Amino acid sequence: MWGKLLSFNTKYIYLTVAVIVTLAVIFKVPLTPNASGPTNSLFDHVESLQEGDGIWFFLDTRPATEAIHKPQMQAFLHHCFSKDIKVIGFNPLVAEASGMGRSIIEEIAIKYDKKEYVDWVYMGFTPAGISVFSAMNRDINEVYTTDVTGKPFAEIPVAQEFRKYSDIGLAITFAGLKTPGYWVQYAQTRYNFPLASGVTGPMIPDQFPFLNADQMVGMMGDILGAAEYEGLLRKNGYQDQGFASSSMFAQTVVHYVLIIVIVLANVATYMVNRQGQRDRKARAAARARLDGGME
Repeated sequence: MWGKLLSFNTKYIYLTVAVIVTLAVIFKVPLTPNASGPTNSLFDHVESLQEGDGIWFFLDTRPATEAIHKPQMQAFLHHCFSKDIKVIGFNPLVAEASGMGRSIIEEIAIKYDKKEYVDWVYMGFTPAGISVFSAMNRDINEVYTTDVTGKPFAEIPVAQEFRKYSDIGLAITFAGLKTPGYWVQYAQTRYNFPLASGVTGPMIPDQFPFLNADQMVGMMGDILGAAEYEGLLRKNGYQDQGFASSSMFAQTVVHYVLIIVIVLANVATYMVNRQGQRDRKARAAARARLDGGME
């Protein structure tokens, strides 16, 4: 039995994982974890903002992390647009993110009948480098003369309304790089505005010094943080479950499957090895009896 288990064709394991993931995505089976402190704090801060307030988000990442940051941004934007908060997006530090931000905002904005340039805009990249941190304290028009589509700044009402840090209720960096520390060091500590982050898993520990020092008001950590935020939205009557919650279900079930496979494989290896030892001892004893003339 145990030997047959060790010779089990691994393609069936991969097939099982594929079926679980596919069903979870198709049927959107939700699994909502309890929200962590940083996710709760971020949600509560957005909840405290009023209709007509503005937020900035910075897309400080590359397309490789879109599977993490897109669900984070979707949950966050659902919350903002549900409360009629205006949104301005930037990717001032990472040029590769220019193609990501506008489509994600537009996808959510359409559901709430929000108008580009009036309720939201994506400004895109600027070659200003680190000078962007201080320039955005004075006027974003110093480093942005058009949005990502080429629309002149003077023709974008929402950008003219929220021109500097003191005009906004929150800035959040969705980061796959070490840029949250730059925003804290060069912007938040100097100009004292509410800052938060949405980060990948390996970056989560790096955010806690900022959170503990009240330099950040909250954080979404990895796909788990997005699922937590979706859970808070549902709990407060904002939206149906999104992609992150169904992803957590698929991820959790796959983890259980892999754990079971690993445990069974180790037990099978132990049992096969033990049986092998018994067989070797039996053969050795048989040879000894033959050599001693006992048989």
